[in-house]
Amino acid sequence: MIPRSTAALDELPQALTRCGALVETVSAYTLQPVEPDPAILEDFLSGEVDAATFLSPSALSGLAECLAGRGLNLTETLKGCPVVCIGETTAVGAQKLGLEVARIAGEATLERMIEALVALRQTAEGDGYA
Repeated sequence: MIPRSTAALDELPQALTRCGALVETVSAYTLQPVEPDPAILEDFLSGEVDAATFLSPSALSGLAECLAGRGLNLTETLKGCPVVCIGETTAVGAQKLGLEVARIAGEATLERMIEALVALRQTAEGDGYA
């Protein structure tokens, strides 16, 4: 049994089934949009962020929808802001939305995300942009 989001991809259950496993998936939770903190949104929209990090394709689509509701475009809003993704699936989602991905964590963990952000910062400092 695999508890997962209602928006989860079928890659894992399909791979396990191909290996001979009997797989049952259970929708354990659903993703719901929330209204962003106004102060954080203002910092974001004014360019006061060093990088945009994404942990899932649904986070990307949620931000795109949030911005669209304010008459803004995700790609234009993030222009010039490095995008860092936790894994390949999220990076593909970002690219489908027209974003250029600056870094992808080597493994889908928060520790690797932090390492990707540090590497991004070190590269920026070496280029004289920090």
